[in-house]
Amino acid sequence: MLVSIGQSRDVGYLSAVLGIAAVIAIGAPFRGQLDDTIVALALLLVVLFIATLWGRGPGMVAAVLGMLGYNFFLLPAVYSIYSFTIAHPQNWIALAAFIITASTVGHLSVTAKRRAAEAEAERQAARLASLEPCPPRCSEHTGSAEHHEARLRALNIT
Repeated sequence: MLVSIGQSRDVGYLSAVLGIAAVIAIGAPFRGQLDDTIVALALLLVVLFIATLWGRGPGMVAAVLGMLGYNFFLLPAVYSIYSFTIAHPQNWIALAAFIITASTVGHLSVTAKRRAAEAEAERQAARLASLEPCPPRCSEHTGSAEHHEARLRALNIT
């Protein structure tokens, strides 16, 4: 079974890294000019996008990278310009928000995809169950493979 590029987990992890890096690269030159909340929300949007498309794992990677990049490149540091030291307690809340968001959205996304697949399997099973044997006077093709294939195509089950 072929996996589309949009569903590959490796692409999800790569997208997490590139998405967070892009937001930080755009926001870093404007450090001090942009409100910290704007950049945090942009990073959170990347986390939401990644977790929705690729699930919890890539979403958590995006959350952690987002928090680290946000703290290192964009927030005022305690001892130096670039530091991993979290200067204000509200930034711990931001980290918690990133991780909770990634975990929740990733879980919801995976659950929704699984339920959609289950519903599709049930629909297909119902379609197959609705196939009744041909009545005795069906046609001259009664019982032939072509006749049954035509009935399956009519029900969209090929």
